[in-house]
Formats: sequence, structure tokens, C-alpha cells
Amino acid sequence: MQSALSLAELGRVHFAYGAIDLAEGELLTADEQLKALGVQERSFVYECLSRLYVQKANGGKALYYAQATLENMRLNGKWSSDNAFYYVRVAEVYLTFGQTERYHSTLFKMLEGRNPATETDNYYVVLFARQINLKQGPAEAINYLSARLTNKKIFNDSADIAVGHMYIGDFYRQLGQSQKAMEYYLVAEKEMIPNDLYRRTAPLELNLRLATQLYDQGKYTNALEYRIKYGGCSRRARCRCGSR
Repeated sequence: MQSALSLAELGRVHFAYGAIDLAEGELLTADEQLKALGVQERSFVYECLSRLYVQKANGGKALYYAQATLENMRLNGKWSSDNAFYYVRVAEVYLTFGQTERYHSTLFKMLEGRNPATETDNYYVVLFARQINLKQGPAEAINYLSARLTNKKIFNDSADIAVGHMYIGDFYRQLGQSQKAMEYYLVAEKEMIPNDLYRRTAPLELNLRLATQLYDQGKYTNALEYRIKYGGCSRRARCRCGSR
């Protein structure tokens, strides 16, 4: 069983470093091996596969594994109110593939009973900011998140501070304020822990944002450097940094 668990962890590491195809094979093989060994708790494999298939733009598989994560946790007695954040994986799949109504209804299940005005958990603060962005627009989302980002009782960890800045950068980008967006992305880069696997894909997502922003500014060489960090370019595959 240890070899199967090691393979799953290797797949998670490869995914974090952008080796998507390699990670996919390892995670799927690990899932089959763990299943054959009678290991029921495989939610950690499914959660990573869900994120992986979002990156591969495979909505069907992304949703399948997002839902499998929730179901596996319930079946194996790991479900509690503290695990409700896994609903965000299902919600994000809907949002990524343009199903905003389903995104809101799914996200409501994990935000139910929480008040955006009094929320002190930075994870939920960011989720509320994203929801405000969709419902009220990026300007309101910036106001909400900026007012809380400087509160050390809410954002007291460098990686969480980085994620907060990254999303404010996104909101400014939506407003067409590319220079302001870049300022926030660069602060996020300084705060981000590059190999922070516990926050899964946040460093990779930031590299993609920086690559896109630099490309739009015509700084193609710099954009390529960040795109390579993201894992979108390799010697085995044709570079598509400039594709839209």
C-alpha cells in the first residue's frame, strides 16, 4: 500500500510543478492500486484530479472528481463542518466552465450561516470577495477584500496574504487597470511560498496570471519565463504562450 500512496504523492507533486500529463497518469494509477488494495479513503487523490482536469479544460472529469471528493469523504466518516470548503471545488468547476448559477447555488452550501461583514477566516473572506465580484462587480470586491487584507487577525500568513493580493489583482484586471493589477500580482509573488504544496496550485496560478499580464503588455520574453514556471511550455510540447 505504501508504494501506491507514494505514487499518489508523487502525482500531487508533479501536478504542483506543472507536469500535468505525468501527474494524471500517476494519480489514476494510484487510485486503481489503492482501490484494488481495499483502501477506501481516496479523497486526496480525487481532489487533486479535479484540479488537474480543470487545468486540462475537461469539465466533465473535473466535476466528476470534485463530486467524488465530497462523496468519498462522507462515506469514510471524514465529513464535518470544517470540511465544507470542499464544496468550493465543485463550485469552481461550474464557474470555470461558465455555469454561474450552479456556482452560486453550490457555493451557498458552504457559505450558508456565514456573514461576509463579520467573517474572520481569510479563506472565506476570499470566497465572499469572489462572490461579490460576480454579483456586484470587481470594484465592490476590491473594497471588500482590501479592507480586510490589512487586518492581521484575518490575514496573518504570507501565503494567505499572497492569495488575497492575487485576487485583488484579478479584480483590477477586470476593471481594465492592468498596471494596478500588476502591482498586486508582484506583491503576491513576493509573499508566495513557491513550493507550498499545502496550498496546492496557488503558486502556479499566480505564475499564469503574471505570464498573461506580461504578454498583454508586450513583454513576451518575461511572459514566457512565467509560462514555463506554470508548466505550459516544455521541450516535449509546442509552446502556446501566445494563444488566446
